[in-house]
Parts: sequence; C-alpha cells; structure tokens
Amino acid sequence: MVEITLGDYTGYILLEISRAREVADRHSAEVAKVYAADPVLQHFSVPRFKIPRMELTIPVLISGARFTQTVRFNMALDQFVACVRTHLQDLQRSIAIARGDVFGRRGPLDVMRVGLPNPASVDALATELYQALTDGPDRTRPENLVTVAWARIVTTALEEMGLLDEYEKTDPAHGLMDGAAARILEVIRNHTVIDRTAIDSLLINPETNVVRDGSSDATVFTIKAELLEEGFYLRSVRDEGSSQPRRVVEFE
Repeated sequence: MVEITLGDYTGYILLEISRAREVADRHSAEVAKVYAADPVLQHFSVPRFKIPRMELTIPVLISGARFTQTVRFNMALDQFVACVRTHLQDLQRSIAIARGDVFGRRGPLDVMRVGLPNPASVDALATELYQALTDGPDRTRPENLVTVAWARIVTTALEEMGLLDEYEKTDPAHGLMDGAAARILEVIRNHTVIDRTAIDSLLINPETNVVRDGSSDATVFTIKAELLEEGFYLRSVRDEGSSQPRRVVEFE
C-alpha cells in the first residue's frame, strides 16, 4: 500500500497550485512584452490569471501513523545491582551443575566454595548497564544493551574465578548465559514504563480509488482549505529626472 505523510501530500497540492500560477504568470509576461511593443495594445490591460480566493476540499484516507515513545526504567540502582548479582549466582550454580560439581566428581555443593568474583567489578558493570537503561540512546531496545553488557559481566566474573576456559568447554553454545540474559531482560521489561507517546506524522494513502472504495467514517477525514491571494499592484513609477509619473503595464 502506498503511504506518504499528510504534510507531504497537502504540501505537494499547494506546490502544484504555485507552479500553475508560475506558468500563467510567465505567459502573461510574454503577452505584456507584445502589448508594450504595440502602439495601440500598450494602452490595454494585459490579461493575467488571478486566484483571489480558492477553496479546496480534499478527502484523506488515514492508513497509519509514525510516533515516538519516551520510556523510563523505574527500578532503583541498588535493586538492579542486587538483581544482577542474584542472576550471576544462579548462573554459577547452573555452570556447576553442568560441570558435575554438585552431584558428581567434585562432591556435593562444591560450587558454594567457589564464591563470587570481586563484587566491585560486577557492581561497576551492572551500574554501567543501569545508566545505559536510564539515560542511553538505546533504552527503547534493552535487548541490545543486555546482550552486550551481560556477556561482559559473565566473562569478567568467570575470568576472576578462573573458570572461563572450562565454561567454554562445558557450554560452548553459551546456552546457560543466554538463558540468564533472557531472565534479566524480562525483569528490565517489567520495570520499563512508557512516559509519553507523541505522533510524528500521519500517513495517508493518496490513491483516490482506495479512498473511495476502501474507506469508512472512522478512517477518512476531509481537509478544507481556503487560499487567499495577497499582494500589491505597481501601476506607475516616478522618474527621478523629470519627476513625471510613468505608467507601468497593468495586469488584470
């Protein structure tokens, strides 16, 4: 379906009217030259196309709209950092189970003795992600932010625990890390609210047959515009040397 903005559509109609007036004025200018050169016609008014008033009635079929949403992440920083820590601990346990640390060769609950990485590193990365979610340009697409930031958090934590190489062997497809990222993303979306929605532009279908056949009272509205021609007419000028008025070709 063809779609253009309402502003482009009405603007083009006004532009076409201006072009028509320009073509008519150019023709009047050529006629004026002929009148001015003729001893008899020079006393006649040159015919000129004028639109003192024009009324336009344009039916418009609304087909859509472009809009901008302003979103806000309404979770407190300390709560968000605690949430990241919790999901990182859950990921640790999942990795331990996959390695056999809980029930297997390493003995029960061996993961609890591994501990967490440096809390300052995790908190700093979590705070950086929080700032991107609250003030960054991509906060309307948190999945992109979470994918990158969570990978950094997990990689940093596993490096500090000395488990990165073993994790790569245990979970080469990164399914455990991706699953944790999806859960964090769900928390972020649950705490993201829409502050404001603003319409950028209305989209219309300019095809007249569609307006006629595919419209209803709920989708069509009518633009009624009135164009008024304003300006001034220069009929004579005064010669500076003789102070005598000199008549200019008059247009009607």
